[in-house]
Amino acid sequence: MANRISRAAILTVVALLVISAIWQAFRTACAPVAQYGACRASSYFYWGWFYDYQTLIAGLVALAGAWWGVRALNMQMRQAEIAENQRLESRRTAARVTLPFALSAISEYAEVCANQLEYLIGKCDDHGGLPADVEVPSLPPVPIDAVAALRDMTEAARSEDRSALAALLAKVQIQQSRIGSLLGGRRRMGGIVVKHTLQDYFLDSAELYARASSLFGFARGTAGMPDATIHAADLNSALHNMGIFDDDELYDRVKGRTAA
Repeated sequence: MANRISRAAILTVVALLVISAIWQAFRTACAPVAQYGACRASSYFYWGWFYDYQTLIAGLVALAGAWWGVRALNMQMRQAEIAENQRLESRRTAARVTLPFALSAISEYAEVCANQLEYLIGKCDDHGGLPADVEVPSLPPVPIDAVAALRDMTEAARSEDRSALAALLAKVQIQQSRIGSLLGGRRRMGGIVVKHTLQDYFLDSAELYARASSLFGFARGTAGMPDATIHAADLNSALHNMGIFDDDELYDRVKGRTAA
């Protein structure tokens, strides 16, 4: 609409300038003696004022046309911004719908890892080492679909909501890397696996479980995005949910790796 008005204003100015030029030509040709019959008709119209101020009038109309053009551009930009916000909101909603399933898969992965690490901790000897003849159980694969869902949610989330999601994704990668190197390459190379290392990796699983659990309220729409910081109470709660109640060594190590 604004563009049509701008074009109409410009065309009007052009038409008036053409009429003014024609009038001025007749006026020049008719003075001092009328040479054409049209001179009599030209005397009925007076366009001198327009001719005298044509530059000013053209400038004012051009400014009006520019204002309408800028206004139309701003309206288009606002409409594009609204459409983009609606697209992002739809994407956030879709990602949030699948988030509970992803968190459940991550929690289950953390529990299985913790169970296997607990088994290995129980096999350590009195010197705090894992005997070489102890068979290491196979570790569960990282739930790729859950990781993809978390990635989509992180990309679609608002900037202030990304910290906790990014921290969970980072913890999944750290968990996979540490356990894979500990129970894979190090064992094959004859390296020594000590009990304290297994306990630390067990607490990694508990932290992964705690981070996933903290996001369920957000995923279900019943709470806001939690803080990315994991506290001792969060790890203790995760240990309880994993069935660990009386391992004083683990609970003592919790205090040294979390905020109060």
